[in-house]
Amino acid sequence: VEARRQLAELLQQMSRLCRERMDAQGEQGYTRRCFQLRQEIARDTDAGEDLVALASAHQAMGLWAEIEDDHPGKLAHMEESVRLCREVVRREPTVPRYRKTLSAYYQNLALTYFGGDDVARYRAYAHKALELEEELVKEDGSPMAWWSLAGQYEGLMSYGSRDKAQGWEETRRCCQRYLQIYQELARRDPSKEQLDRLATAWDRASGVAQRCEQWQQALAWQREESQVRQRLLAQAPHDLWAYDRAMESQRHLAQVCLEMEDLGQVETYGEEYLRRVVELPRTFGGQTPYRGQTLTEYAGERTRLLMQECDEKARGWKEAGEYQLAEDAWAVAVDCAKTFLELQPGDREGRGRLAMLHFRLADARPDSYVVYDLEQALKLWEGLAQEFPHQEGYAQNARAVRRILED
Repeated sequence: VEARRQLAELLQQMSRLCRERMDAQGEQGYTRRCFQLRQEIARDTDAGEDLVALASAHQAMGLWAEIEDDHPGKLAHMEESVRLCREVVRREPTVPRYRKTLSAYYQNLALTYFGGDDVARYRAYAHKALELEEELVKEDGSPMAWWSLAGQYEGLMSYGSRDKAQGWEETRRCCQRYLQIYQELARRDPSKEQLDRLATAWDRASGVAQRCEQWQQALAWQREESQVRQRLLAQAPHDLWAYDRAMESQRHLAQVCLEMEDLGQVETYGEEYLRRVVELPRTFGGQTPYRGQTLTEYAGERTRLLMQECDEKARGWKEAGEYQLAEDAWAVAVDCAKTFLELQPGDREGRGRLAMLHFRLADARPDSYVVYDLEQALKLWEGLAQEFPHQEGYAQNARAVRRILED
């Protein structure tokens, strides 16, 4: 028996090596041979460790069934792996390793049901996995055990946000427990790493609330994320990454307020975001490479993100007849485009974008034009037409705006 166990381990290792070499045929062959041998061993010994090893082999076979687009086959393997682990846990309930394995396989089975659109069974098995993880974390209070439990809650709240039948209250409870875990870990160990995990948790929970269209809750959790980011920056004021994350938290707040149609707060958070964007290359040196760009280039790209979001929303609001909302959103987009040119003066595309945004702001209401913004658009397009006479579009736009002003 021991020799066959060793052989099964070697077959499993060969399967992994074939995967690394992108040898799908070899990987599948070794996986099948390992599975058959695990079946023989488990039949002969009926030992807990061999049953769990066979359950693991069923998991591997289930993955191959998924690759072959065989959902019933995958489901059968996943269900059998759970059945085997349940039997082992029934016999030896005090062994944490067996319960941990069962929890993982419950989760895999839940995801298999979710892939087959059986949401009720998905929730049932996901909750079984949670119950086991909650038991295990009481026995093993290590950060790894807590992170594993948080991962279970994160999966359930994320999938729950896509399942309208689950309802917000159940999803919110999952979010709260998920956040509670990271808050407790950060309280025990307020290190940079733990605080960063806590900030990320607030952000993910806010994302779930946004998908559920619970905007007030999303904003509250996004503010918590921003506060933790500010705390991290205060601890390391010369840390470029910490500055970037704190800066981006302001854009996240503006995004939520944009969805809430609260343009006053969009402007407030947007102004703070743009201030920090401009300060980024000044504080850390504009030529410092960061994420494959100079800091000046990176800061310019950051302004375009908020600008595009406001521009898209404004166009939608104008079509819907919400002219004041459209006007206010385009005003924020104009500020973003101006900030881009402050960072990269004379940029041709940036000047063109600003001209178009001025024109859209001027044309936000169907019964009137804003003369100031028309004049700004005209000035920009005339300047571009003079510098780039081969680009007829600039001159055409300038002539069109001049006719509007003359009328």
